[in-house]
Amino acid sequence: MFKLSFYFVRSKKLSHKKFKNLSVKIIDGLGAQMEIKQKCACYKIFFAIPYLKLSKYDGIFEVWFESIASLNEVKNNVEFNSHIQNNNEVFNTSKCSYIVSEEYPAIFENEIGSSPERIKFTTLLIKNSDMNFDEFKNHHKEHHIPLFSSTPIVQKNIKKYVVSHKIEEGNCAKNYNGIVEFWFNNIFSMLVVFMNHEYLSKVRPDEKKFLNLKKCDFIISKEYAG
Repeated sequence: MFKLSFYFVRSKKLSHKKFKNLSVKIIDGLGAQMEIKQKCACYKIFFAIPYLKLSKYDGIFEVWFESIASLNEVKNNVEFNSHIQNNNEVFNTSKCSYIVSEEYPAIFENEIGSSPERIKFTTLLIKNSDMNFDEFKNHHKEHHIPLFSSTPIVQKNIKKYVVSHKIEEGNCAKNYNGIVEFWFNNIFSMLVVFMNHEYLSKVRPDEKKFLNLKKCDFIISKEYAG
């Protein structure tokens, strides 16, 4: 599956609540366009949790496609782009980013449950400068994913684990190389994983081998459900 991911920064004039209401109207307007409805498989909206904000991004708009051709047709559609680029009152367009990526089938997907606190933790990846993109991608897929997903604390607390790697350059101030997404039932479950001794002693050292952790961006969000 191919994914077009927009990462939004709100206008300084707007509160988080106002930004959320206005951006949903804009994005739902995009999703209602016949050309987009015909070409995309689905789309989702997520909003950063204000009291857990770890980066400049306030929201995420993700659209999935069965083919890269369909994705490019929509991405290059003038009306599609104008919905976002011409809404400076809502978005700080100079700071927004997008990534075109290939999303692999979920590494694992457990029953997420019905917790109203359910959250998604997104990491926007920047590779270690000592690696080229193919080396980064290979290490991530062949070594790090099996290491991380086999860790008991991960299996117990992460409900869904999805990885994507970029397939073209986006309009990012930073050249993101991939996306990792984790779903948790609540904040406590997330902290349990990332503060766990086994994760810190075995998984974190491997992250440093292929990632520039200081340049990666992190977003803790909730899916907009209407």
